[in-house]
Amino acid sequence: MDKSKHIIVISEDALVYEDLEELRKLPNFSKIMEKAAFVDRMRSVYPTVTYPNHASMRTGVRCGKHGIVNNETPILTQAKTPWSPRDGTPTSTGWWTNTGP
Repeated sequence: MDKSKHIIVISEDALVYEDLEELRKLPNFSKIMEKAAFVDRMRSVYPTVTYPNHASMRTGVRCGKHGIVNNETPILTQAKTPWSPRDGTPTSTGWWTNTGP
């Protein structure tokens, strides 16, 4: 029987450690948090915006290696970027498929 194990990483943008006490009051978060592990301190990479930091958490390398340096990928010949966090509409595969260690 296959007993493969899985891990789920939940990263909340702009959440501070003190917010966890408020989340514990919510029934579904409380159930998840009973079995969860937590990080109480994290050092951001520069630039300190969401996608570069998430790519670094996923790959274990800094922006200079994984190449994600902003929340959008500028393409000089296009008016719209392939992924726009402002409208939440992915228009191509995202950074998560192209960042390996």
